[in-house]
Amino acid sequence: MSYGVNLLDVHRQAGRLLAFTDLETLLLAAWIMLNVAGWIANWDPYSFILLNLVLAIQAAYVRPIIMMSQKRQGRDRSAPLYERLQINVKTALKIKLLHQKIDTIVEQKLPELVGPSLRSKVAANCRS
Repeated sequence: MSYGVNLLDVHRQAGRLLAFTDLETLLLAAWIMLNVAGWIANWDPYSFILLNLVLAIQAAYVRPIIMMSQKRQGRDRSAPLYERLQINVKTALKIKLLHQKIDTIVEQKLPELVGPSLRSKVAANCRS
């Protein structure tokens, strides 16, 4: 695998870690509390603007990485599905061939098994 693919895997796994999520939540909660305190004490009239900017930058930075990771996961999942599709198509063709062989055998052995009076009725039922 290439360096970029390995980097995406590491980032995807780090994003799933509970410790990473907890740390980010704690940092955001502390920042929000500081912003509320600054707003109450009137020392920062625009207290949430920097927080909004940081979260927007984080979202803009993480979005392409997540999209690339999901695209790669989709390719990894679609490969076995394509193989299954090929197997199912081959199996369907084999079943169709078996039906044709059985129909041929029935048509060949029908005169031996059924008398002349029932032969036309059975043959009509087999064709329909």
